[in-house]
Amino acid sequence: AMFRSGRRIADYFLRRIKRIVPMYYVTVLAILPLAAPVDAKSTVQHLLFLRADGHLWSVPQELLFYLLLPILLFVIFRVFRANAYLAVAFLLAASFLLDRYFTESVFSLSGNGKQLRVYVSNFMLGVMLSFLWNRLKDRNFSSATRAVFDMAGLCCIAVILFSAHYYRNLAASLLNMPSLGTHEFLGWEFPWLFGLLCVCLIFTTLASRGWLQRLFSATGLRLIGILGYSMYLWHPFVMAFLKTRGLDLGNALFVATTVITFCLSCITY
Repeated sequence: AMFRSGRRIADYFLRRIKRIVPMYYVTVLAILPLAAPVDAKSTVQHLLFLRADGHLWSVPQELLFYLLLPILLFVIFRVFRANAYLAVAFLLAASFLLDRYFTESVFSLSGNGKQLRVYVSNFMLGVMLSFLWNRLKDRNFSSATRAVFDMAGLCCIAVILFSAHYYRNLAASLLNMPSLGTHEFLGWEFPWLFGLLCVCLIFTTLASRGWLQRLFSATGLRLIGILGYSMYLWHPFVMAFLKTRGLDLGNALFVATTVITFCLSCITY
């Protein structure tokens, strides 16, 4: 439907801009200068998405994908005639090849004083999931199959948690064994695999229709999902502010940061 008129495409871009840009500009112009000294050149580069320091690195990545998405969908609908399984196979293969060969030496975005690779492949996995679920959402899976989805989703959650160095160290201390790896977050080392793992978690959650789906359908988690973008932009500044006030303990800092960030995100959504 997007390609039937230029108005639909314009509406698509307008919705994306209205969702992403205003809060991002507030962050760059009003919040970032309070956290660290910034010069005029850096500010202009951030406003033009030519630079993205700190956690802002992901915003130009997201906007780039939004620019490419209509082209990607046009190819899928023209070449594969919206055949869901062909689209899934194409997106899976294309995302893998992009992750493998489309490195920062080919094309990059600037951020944190270096050239950052483009993570278009991970967004493509999300598009792949939408085609797959749209094809299978009306299928009536058996109770045994749904139970398998529940267990598979639980395994995905466990792997995602243990991809973080903190949880690997925690498990190692409880089991009295050496720490499993030294990477802070394995998702940085294997972004495509981590993205695929997240896709598997979302799919199993949707398909299980059991406790896993009820868990992620909880009102609190859904609200966090809705406010996720604003919470993402706010939380580092809130955490840094709390640390300057002497709150530097793990659990207390986490709870305070979450509560304050949630409140600010409700206001600035």
